[in-house]
Amino acid sequence: MQEFHLSKVGDNRLLKLLDIWNAARTGVNEMPRKSAIDIATMGEAKLLPYTWLVEIPDEGEPFYRVAGDQIRTLFGTTMQQRALGEIYDTHIANMLEERWRRMLRERTFTHTAGLVYFDTYQSLEGERLALPVSDETDTPRFILGATFYEYTLLKPAGIGPREFEQRVNSSAPIVSIAYP
Repeated sequence: MQEFHLSKVGDNRLLKLLDIWNAARTGVNEMPRKSAIDIATMGEAKLLPYTWLVEIPDEGEPFYRVAGDQIRTLFGTTMQQRALGEIYDTHIANMLEERWRRMLRERTFTHTAGLVYFDTYQSLEGERLALPVSDETDTPRFILGATFYEYTLLKPAGIGPREFEQRVNSSAPIVSIAYP
């Protein structure tokens, strides 16, 4: 995994999400509480259709709490309250769970960009930012993210992403983000 650089972020909306997340933090070493994330500001920035929130329980499989309209459209199905294994094949679900649990444990965030392949062997360009968020007891519990895609193809409903070929795959500790 590469070191994160703001200059590698291609879609400025991801930087806006990073700003909103950063403004909700209470200290340089802290991740924000879910309740501190300003949904109104996310709406004003037109981020909500591209935003998703995954809960990572101590036991059991992670599941989507929220997924914006553009994310649901991409997958061709609702994602709210659905476990990773209901949406992705086993390999992808396990990879995401491992990555997200590590992010919470190590207090890191990730930025990825590249091609997303579908089961139809078609592809499109995508970029995402995933950020750790705590619950009300300051326990790392959620991953807040946004994903933006270049829609260069039509995808039949019910077929989800198969693989993400990454040209940018970076991670960094949350302490590396300048605290306001």
